[in-house]
Amino acid sequence: MKKPLLLALLSLSSTLSHAGTFTFSLDNDGIFGVDKDYTNGLFLSYFSDEVSLSPVLTPITSSFGTFGGAAHKVGFTLGQTIYTPKKIEESTPQVDQRPYAGVLFFQTDIANISAYRADRYGFLVGSTGPNSLADVAQDFIHSITGSTQPEGWDYQVEDQMLGNFEFETHNALFRSRSSGGTQHEIKNISRVMAGNYRSEIATGMMWRWGSGLDSSIGAARVSMENSFLPGMIMQGSSSAYLFAGIEGRYRFNDITIDGPVPDEVYPVTLQNTQATASLGAVWYNQTLGASFTFSAKTSDFKEDETSAYGVGALTLFGFF
Repeated sequence: MKKPLLLALLSLSSTLSHAGTFTFSLDNDGIFGVDKDYTNGLFLSYFSDEVSLSPVLTPITSSFGTFGGAAHKVGFTLGQTIYTPKKIEESTPQVDQRPYAGVLFFQTDIANISAYRADRYGFLVGSTGPNSLADVAQDFIHSITGSTQPEGWDYQVEDQMLGNFEFETHNALFRSRSSGGTQHEIKNISRVMAGNYRSEIATGMMWRWGSGLDSSIGAARVSMENSFLPGMIMQGSSSAYLFAGIEGRYRFNDITIDGPVPDEVYPVTLQNTQATASLGAVWYNQTLGASFTFSAKTSDFKEDETSAYGVGALTLFGFF
């Protein structure tokens, strides 16, 4: 098992060019004046320009079918996500509250991209618990902003190594003719995740309106976390567009809800059926770009008295 994996990694590294897309993304719920549930996410990523994949990786990138005219890209993301209960000022666990949880992860992505379809295969490794450094990060941020200090990180989801697989596909169902340099598009977004971090099946629809839609079909997502992926844009293009979408999913497990916690923490039950909506805008030229997204979701657990949560996301990126 180790030898084929090593060969795959070596062949992957040999295909990477110096050009690529570098991205900084920040999610935070402070824009809505709250500090609870999914409260912060930080993502740093690099995606290559178009590469030629070796035969070792071809079976992986065709697991869910192939399509003509696809360009291949490889990406790497270092990320941290933070989740807290509503009453972060309480030093002891409260009933009907989600547990404190943090995830620190590294993800490798392989993408197939064309004008009308984009597939992305993601492989994640990471950790929960103190190893995620979520408590350190939140304490530091709140000390700078003067926000309420979280008092319950001693009761967070415990240390656990994570491994996860993700497949996400974007398929254009309709794209209008260009009028004044802009087009309308309706696309389907579907996703499968499997692992001890999260397992789920999801599908949804997204509307996009603007320019350069054919070079960025896989970038805008319906997601609370890391909702725009500039690495999925084909370099050398310029664009500006609005997007809005909705997604439904069935989630089988979520380490931030049903992961191991200290005995003092009141248990909560994962809500299997969930939904998310996203609304955003993006602009970029051949050198740099930015996007901003508002996203809202239903609750992750059954005991929750709050029916919906929101987050804002800022993404800055450059092409090199």
